Amino acid sequence: MGSFKMVQDEKTSNLSHDVKNSLTSIPILLCCFTAGLIDSSTFNAWGVFATMQTGNMVIMGLGASHQPAGHPRAWLQALVAIFFFFFGALFTARVTTFLSPLRHTTLAFSFFIQTALLVTAAALVQSGVIPGIGHCVEKAHAPSNNLLAAMQSVTARQLGLNEIPTTVITSVLTDLGNDGELFAGPLKNWKRNRRFLAVVCILLGAIIGGWLSRTGNVYFRQQTPAAPAEDPPLAKFGDVVPIAGRMERTDQDFVDGLVIDLFSPSNRTFTVTQNLRPLAGNFVSGSTGGTFMAMSNYSYIIKTSDQAQDLIAKVELPYDPVTLAGAGIEPANTYVGRLSADRTSWAIDETRRNVHVSENKTRIVKMESLDGEFILLARRNIDNANVFVQYGFGETRTANFSGGVGVQEVEFVDGLRFSVQSADPLRLNVDLKFGVAKEMVPSGMQSLYAFTWVVNTTNAQNATLAKADVIFPINQALVQKMAGGGGAKVLPAKRPLGAPGTKAFEVMNRDGFGGALKALASSGGAKVRAAGVEGLDGEYILLVETAGSVAPTKPAGETREGKIGKVSGEED
Repeated sequence: MGSFKMVQDEKTSNLSHDVKNSLTSIPILLCCFTAGLIDSSTFNAWGVFATMQTGNMVIMGLGASHQPAGHPRAWLQALVAIFFFFFGALFTARVTTFLSPLRHTTLAFSFFIQTALLVTAAALVQSGVIPGIGHCVEKAHAPSNNLLAAMQSVTARQLGLNEIPTTVITSVLTDLGNDGELFAGPLKNWKRNRRFLAVVCILLGAIIGGWLSRTGNVYFRQQTPAAPAEDPPLAKFGDVVPIAGRMERTDQDFVDGLVIDLFSPSNRTFTVTQNLRPLAGNFVSGSTGGTFMAMSNYSYIIKTSDQAQDLIAKVELPYDPVTLAGAGIEPANTYVGRLSADRTSWAIDETRRNVHVSENKTRIVKMESLDGEFILLARRNIDNANVFVQYGFGETRTANFSGGVGVQEVEFVDGLRFSVQSADPLRLNVDLKFGVAKEMVPSGMQSLYAFTWVVNTTNAQNATLAKADVIFPINQALVQKMAGGGGAKVLPAKRPLGAPGTKAFEVMNRDGFGGALKALASSGGAKVRAAGVEGLDGEYILLVETAGSVAPTKPAGETREGKIGKVSGEED
């Protein structure tokens, strides 16, 4: 029992004694290794050094000229690093001097604090409190690493190992080069040996730290952004392409440059095939102007597995800028046409069109359904977007319909629009005729405007006219004024060309047009459509039938649609 107490007292006594310098170089060389390990990681993550304050001083100096490029505030991080390093050196020197710097307990306490600082820095990064590699280097770094580096450097000097500064290589290399016994035997120059091993340890630590941060981001795993996902392989026509559900994005490129980009609430699939014999590109509805043409010899037929109607989707069709330039077409005059339900025209919606010049693609956006047939269209107009025809006669005031199996449209400056399908070519002019005599207007009605539209075509007999719709613009303010706060119906009427001034206009269809004045007033741009007109040539007028003047055939406020025409701009 007494011998055990003597051994215990001897151990306690040894802890209070100073260390022997014979093997103290080993932990300091390990500190050199950790210095290289830490510096490679901190510089990778934050652009400053933990141990080498010469580098931090240079970075701080570069801040005067707003450098390094891309990190104008790196000087502030360097200043913080230098401050904490100096504070760590000052604190370590004062505390260890008070406790006796070479005492076993003092050194054990010092290395315990260093380990705690290193663990704290790692914990802060892993928890996301401090950003790591891959994030903004201007954010705060871990100053505990600077304190750790200062404590190591002070400890090396207190142990008398000035030839192993754990924070700088320059002086070590200088001392090696200045050593007169540089090439002495291995056992004859221990200072040289320690200097050489210090260089090797720092270099080895830096190499390992670099590979750790690159291959696994061991220290900064939480903050490093995931590697970008590889682009999916290009799809071929006829492939079944999966659609991600839960409103996750599906962005699929095809071999010819077609792009389908959509969000869907549920999992589906879609396919794209080519139609090598599409409807000619000059048959267009929804947009007017110069003659349209197809910029591809095939169209795209897109089908979803369940004819989805709840998508957020866009379709991007590629164009060749060289081909466009050769045809005298600007990219701004390219369009995505979607085959109409009756398959007689390519429908264009100006509000859904977007031309992405940087990617050489024209888009149709804001789509809720993908199912349909699409083609890239273009026209040679000098002006972009809708081009409106002026009233009158002459080449520039003539609407030309090329004839064929499809539908073509033209719109005049006030919104009067013709949608025509004619087997033969057709030319059309419209003039405005001022003055509407009372005897021209049927009893109980008023003329909405003080003029009539006079339509002339090159095919008055209309023998080859398969379809002709006329869409008339409605001035809602005038309708409101005539109705005096009550209900009203707007009716298109027509009479033959050259009719006597006293001949009244005939309502084209009493039941087919109309709607409550309230519905008209709430519309952004109300129009009335006369569908299936048998002959375009004639004189047209819009009549207003107010509530009570003629017994209505349907209750006021109800949306009306007959086989001849309908009112657009009404609420359901």
